[in-house]
Amino acid sequence: MQTVLAVLVTYAAALWLHLPEPSWAVFSALFVIQGSIGGTLTAAMDRVQGAVLGALLALLCVSVIGTGAWRTILSLVAGVGIMSLIAGVRPQLNYGRYPSPS
Repeated sequence: MQTVLAVLVTYAAALWLHLPEPSWAVFSALFVIQGSIGGTLTAAMDRVQGAVLGALLALLCVSVIGTGAWRTILSLVAGVGIMSLIAGVRPQLNYGRYPSPS
């Protein structure tokens, strides 16, 4: 019931905010929903921190390595590789992880 309610509230909020694709908000809710409000908030914050860290890392890679031809590929490999190492040490920062049951 908790998951259904979370999805419905998220979908309604996405529609109210006029998001271009409300399904992404629903998927995000499904990734962070936990057995308790505290667990859900922690999972949501971890997901935001992982996304921000990944975005900053991507900007750094593009700034240092550049884009175009082989530089784009190298930037992608470097960014994904470094973020994978970080997520190996701090798995809660893995943006695409499915939350473990609490």
